[in-house]
Formats: sequence, C-alpha cells, structure tokens
Amino acid sequence: MGITSCVFACEGLLKMNSSDDSSSERCLFLEIPLHQTSLSSHLITATCVLNSLTIIPSVLGSAIILITMWGNPNLEFPSHVYLFCLALADFVTGLIVQPCYVIHKTAWLLGHRKLDCIARLLTETVAWISAAASCVMISTISLDRFLAVRLHMRYSIYMTRSRAIKYVVYILVSLTLISCSRYWASDNRPFVIIGVCGILSSVVTVVAAYLYIFAVLRRHKRKISAQNVCTSVSNGSENNASDIQSKVTRRSAVSLAYVVGLFVVTYVPFVGALIVGLVQGSVHNPSIAYDVTRTIVFTSSVLDPVIYCWKIPDVYVEVKKTWRNLRANVCPGSTDRNDNQATGVENFSVSTQRTAGNS
Repeated sequence: MGITSCVFACEGLLKMNSSDDSSSERCLFLEIPLHQTSLSSHLITATCVLNSLTIIPSVLGSAIILITMWGNPNLEFPSHVYLFCLALADFVTGLIVQPCYVIHKTAWLLGHRKLDCIARLLTETVAWISAAASCVMISTISLDRFLAVRLHMRYSIYMTRSRAIKYVVYILVSLTLISCSRYWASDNRPFVIIGVCGILSSVVTVVAAYLYIFAVLRRHKRKISAQNVCTSVSNGSENNASDIQSKVTRRSAVSLAYVVGLFVVTYVPFVGALIVGLVQGSVHNPSIAYDVTRTIVFTSSVLDPVIYCWKIPDVYVEVKKTWRNLRANVCPGSTDRNDNQATGVENFSVSTQRTAGNS
C-alpha cells in the first residue's frame, strides 16, 4: 500500500510540523502523550508483549488461507471472495500493523519521539484501513447470506464472483484514500466520528441480517417438517431434497456466524473506547482503553484462520490440501500414506459444498 512512500511523506510532514508551537508536542494530527504513569507503562508493555506473541501465528495462518483461496476453482463463490478479503486484512494486520504498534509503543516508552511518531502514523493509517475492510466485509458476508436466503435460486443471477471482486477492489481503494486523507486534516475528530458510525452500522447490519436469516431458517424447518408428515411416500424424494437444501443453507449461515460473532465481540469494546474519547475530547491523545481494545482487535486476526478451518468445511478441505502440498515441497521424502483415502473423503465433501455453494 505504498508504505515506503508513506514513510517519506511522514518524515517530510514532520519537518513542517516541527516548526509549529512546541508547547503541545504533536505528531501531525495526533498529540504525543508527554507523561506516563506506572499503570499505563505496565499496560502498554503488556499490549506490546501480546502483539509480539501473535504476529507470527497471525501472518502464517492468514498466509495459508490466502494461498489456499487464490485462484482455487473449488472456492469460487462470492462468499469466498469476501473471506479472502478478510484474510488479507488479517495478514496486513499481522505483517504491518502489529509490528509498527510494538515499535511505536516501545519508542514512546524509551523517549524516541521521531521513531514513535512515524511508527504511530503507520499504525494508525494501515490499522484503520484493515479494520474498516474487516467491518465492510463482515457486513457484506451477512448481507450475502441474507440474499442467499431471500432470493434462493435467483441468488446466483445477481451475485457473481466477478461482481464480488470488483466490489472488493472498489472498497479497498476507497478505504485507503479515506484513511490517507487524515494526513492533510487539522482535526482528527471527524475521522473518528466516521469510524464510529461505520463500526456501529456494521454491527447493526450484522445483527439484523442474522436475526432475519435464522428466523427464516427456523420457519422453513418447521414447514418442511410439517410437509414430511403430511405428504405421501411418492413425494418423499422431493421433500428429502428440500430438507437437504435447508440444512445446507442453515449450516452455511451458522458457519459464517462464528466469524461474525468474533467481529462483534472484538469491535464493540473498541468502538466504546472511541465513543468515550469523543465525549472526553481526547481523540488526538488516545487513552489506555483505546490501546487495550485495539490490541484485542489486532490479536483477533489469529483466531480468524482457526474459525475458517474449524467451521467452514470447504475451506478446511482446501487448506489441508495446501498444507500437504507445502509439506511435500519442503520435505519431498515425507509422503502421507493415507493421501488417497483422505483425497476421496475431501473430494466428496467438496462436491457436497459446491452443490450447495450458492444456497
């Protein structure tokens, strides 16, 4: 995302900013806290340790998901495109945001103001891009499942992979431009207000969409159960097919609900800290609550790949194939004797998922 050019831009703007009034030391649109308490130092150290411990698992887990999904013909539906974007946001968080956060806080504790400022600007810029992308994609996944339940067979007509890719590219470019616009803003408050409204709207969208989805699935399940009791044996195959379709749709919605649930749990405390900052007028100089809650958001990127593999069967099957291929390339002599049996089971699972992919 042009990190190198962003660093040079930060340095140039810092030189311009250094000529301003030094009574309130600033880092462009952000204030530098000049005092620290024992409690704040301990909490900041704890957040640095937690971020440091989760960097490698986050990067490796997200990288495996990205490698698995890139150009995979078995993961070609719009929901997979949105999951790919989520994994990309997690990868960027682990690769750029968390290391920059650790550098920023360590430099602040040691009193290296210039390094602190540059690392903080990179953290703020890239973190807001990845966080905003996650919020938008989570909302999109919820709406995608809503449309799948609402439109049924018409879903594949309106929602295609190419449209999903164009949508994702548009969102990423727009969010990057919005986040970088902060460098030319004299006040950080409007940007934070936009961020709070965006996160809250995402949470409301997610909750409303899934309330509707589960209400429809519950009603559909009762309807199918009643039909199975009342209809004759001659129509049994049709009822059985409808029952299978309903179960697959429900399983898909429930699987993605775990991803959505993690988003709500991690982002609600973060947006609460932002609202407190707006009320107290401390949006330029973040509180300890802001650092703690955004660390929760950062470290949640470790759990996303686990949920993808644990609760989304088609992703799990393809990740196993990718892992086996990577292991074979690194250690050509170590082959799995049960590959044929595993491949047969995986192919059956993939065919089942692909049959119901657009439901």
